[in-house]
Amino acid sequence: APLTKESNGRRRPMFTRQESPVKLLKPCHSPAESLLSAQNRFEMNYRGIVTWVIIILFCSNIKNALSNIAKYGIRVRPLGVFTWFSEFFRDPYNWPCICLLLCYPVAVLIVFQVEKLLSQKRLNSKAGVVIHSITFSGILGIPTGVLFSVQHSAVASFLILLGYSILWLKMISYVEVNHWEREMVRGSYVPTNILKNESSKEVIVTYPNNLTYRDITYFVFVPTLCYELNFPRTEKIRIGFMLRRLAEFILLFQLLIFLVQQWLIPGIESSMKPLRDMELPQLVERVFSLAIPNHFIWLIMFYGYFHCYFNFLAEATRFADRSFYKDWWNAQTIRSFWTLWNVPTHRWLLRHVYKPMLSQGYSKTTTFFFVFLLSSFFHELLVSIPLRMIRLWAFMGMLIQVPFSIITERFFKGDYGNGAMWFSIMIGQPAIILMYVHDYYYL
Repeated sequence: APLTKESNGRRRPMFTRQESPVKLLKPCHSPAESLLSAQNRFEMNYRGIVTWVIIILFCSNIKNALSNIAKYGIRVRPLGVFTWFSEFFRDPYNWPCICLLLCYPVAVLIVFQVEKLLSQKRLNSKAGVVIHSITFSGILGIPTGVLFSVQHSAVASFLILLGYSILWLKMISYVEVNHWEREMVRGSYVPTNILKNESSKEVIVTYPNNLTYRDITYFVFVPTLCYELNFPRTEKIRIGFMLRRLAEFILLFQLLIFLVQQWLIPGIESSMKPLRDMELPQLVERVFSLAIPNHFIWLIMFYGYFHCYFNFLAEATRFADRSFYKDWWNAQTIRSFWTLWNVPTHRWLLRHVYKPMLSQGYSKTTTFFFVFLLSSFFHELLVSIPLRMIRLWAFMGMLIQVPFSIITERFFKGDYGNGAMWFSIMIGQPAIILMYVHDYYYL
């Protein structure tokens, strides 16, 4: 073997056994694409890049926050919520909202009594349909008419109308499920209190034994829109879990108010001049400027409502199905986003609209369009009535997602479709907000 001379004059082999020339002469090159090439699209580990993006976002938002405070000062009123509540109850214009809130159980009582009479055959089905139709029209029509005709707090109007919209959906499900149960039973007696499991002592309730005040009250408070005779339940209430969700909800609510007062409202106020003069370049810049604060507020509302509030209600009522949302952030189409974003509403639409229409012979395209039409109606209802103006921006914003969904599903696949979904959410919402602001102040 070749020898090399050391400093002390001794000779040693140039290669050791561990460093044999055979191993060192092994080829070190092979065909490979660069990591950032299109051929390696999304196949590498992006953990470090994600960390870098998070740091960039953190630094940029700290800069925006400091610039906002330097420009507008501290606009947050820590006790503003308590002041709003005190003024709300003193203002006579808000008393109709209080009356509507107190009338909430009346609709539940009417629906329950009609279903009770139908189960006892003391009321025929045609009369039941008429009474239910009048009741359902009143559940949405009366609050809408009162809140639209009387000047009041927009926030209170929104909350009242949201509560009655949820009640309308719940009562539709309650009536239809009991109707399906009557069709299956066909008037025959079904034994009650059938034990499913002797060890767990879980009681299975059958129709018509579910028609009790306790049952319908539980359904009103449970965080779901679809009625069942036997809901899955947990064994006990976890007090610690429930209190953590409540604390998170309160803290996020305060953070939401802070962001609206300090960040969103100044951005909207600075958009008044471009809106008044209809300066298109400045309007586009304002939309993108409002996209970030609006998106943060939207994400906080999602987590606070769908995770904290719903889990608090579920724990308090021992409701075991906690699937209130799924991984909508990975949705690759608009259609899949709406099925993952709001699971309770999606289940209601699937159970009480989509499947019944398909069974009646309607095509999937027609049914899909009608589902979006119904969703568009409620979005517009919850915006136009509190603002006391009908502009249909929310309605059209929802309805336009039907052709947008078809386009993205055809031309944007995989992660490109996910990007299109995120872009539509971040840009569409501030654009609609500015449209309503313009119409509210200048029309």
